[in-house]
Amino acid sequence: MAKASKRLAELWAEQIEIDYYAAFIKSWIAFNAWMNYKYGDINDTEKLKKIIDSSKIKDTVCRSIREQNKADTLLANIAKLHDLLENKNIQNKDKRVSLSRIKVSKSPINTNETIRGVKFIFKCESGKNKCFIENKKGEKLLEFIDDGKNYSIDKLEEKLNERGLSEPQKQYARSCYNKLSPEEEVNLLASTNEYYEIGSFRFIKNEQYIFKALMETIYDIRCLLFHGDIDPDDHKDIYEQAYYIVRYFIENLY
Repeated sequence: MAKASKRLAELWAEQIEIDYYAAFIKSWIAFNAWMNYKYGDINDTEKLKKIIDSSKIKDTVCRSIREQNKADTLLANIAKLHDLLENKNIQNKDKRVSLSRIKVSKSPINTNETIRGVKFIFKCESGKNKCFIENKKGEKLLEFIDDGKNYSIDKLEEKLNERGLSEPQKQYARSCYNKLSPEEEVNLLASTNEYYEIGSFRFIKNEQYIFKALMETIYDIRCLLFHGDIDPDDHKDIYEQAYYIVRYFIENLY
């Protein structure tokens, strides 16, 4: 056998580094194949919702969070991923990718108040958000109706700016409209003595919210990579942790 050259040895040594982008892609393909088998011909958003609502993966991850085993590699990977995302501002569809905040569903709260003679009527009715502001004479200062599913503070803002309302009136209208939102943002980082310790971070004691944030974050990361919207020179460490997390999912599917 011919003696290997030093250069050949060096070339092979360069190959030992793991390509975590490729590893994550392979792990996601395996996970995606399982989702197709499990949930059939529905879109990814619906599949993720089913996993978040009720699944073996959810039960396994939530149990791991509750048990607080410091030797659990999943918790270590979640902590590392959270730390990386907090230190890198990664955006997906104008939303920061983060494990520290999620949006959860809530019931809309209607408003029917009169302030200094100006009536504010903001209500969710028949699936639509109906917003009216009337002066003392009953004249409409604002009439804005949207589809509750397409809740948009930006569209309301356009209407407010068109109507010449005072700034206090605008602020109150915004607060009324926000109460109609079908979602509210929840901070997952604990501010009380009741918490789950994940790595060196303290998360609120709600493992279901943490799992929801984890699944949505992993999917955001998947979309950024698959669509070519990530800088390959700066985010390898994020995909390393994401790979280990998805691999954990796969190892606990059956």
